[in-house]
Amino acid sequence: DSPALETLNRDKAHSGVYSTMVSPGHDYSLGYSNLLGRLSPEWPAKLTIGAWVMLPNSEANPRLVIEVKRPNNNGPNLVWEAVELAREVKAYNQWQYVERTITMPDAAKPNSRLLVYMWSTNNKAPVYLDDLHISLARR
Repeated sequence: DSPALETLNRDKAHSGVYSTMVSPGHDYSLGYSNLLGRLSPEWPAKLTIGAWVMLPNSEANPRLVIEVKRPNNNGPNLVWEAVELAREVKAYNQWQYVERTITMPDAAKPNSRLLVYMWSTNNKAPVYLDDLHISLARR
């Protein structure tokens, strides 16, 4: 069993029944993990990653992490970006949409892996993530 699987919950959901969360004792949410070559028939020069998040209060500041790993995790990440959700979210206890566009580095290959997940930075209350959306960015 993955510890992240315990972050799947029915407490709050933007759509459907489930969302994922970070909370005390659960620093990483469930997320997305796939090879870049499986994302699109055309090479993604830029990707837009969006998600719906719900923060409980102004003290919560989790990160939406976007990673592109080298094939077989050989060497440092090609992309590692941590979006500070407290800077993006303007209201609490309601769903808000956040997004970020990343430029694909030249070193990325079809067998490089894209990961997107939420990382708790010592949040005292649950923070929720739902309806993750990944798309080719409009140029």
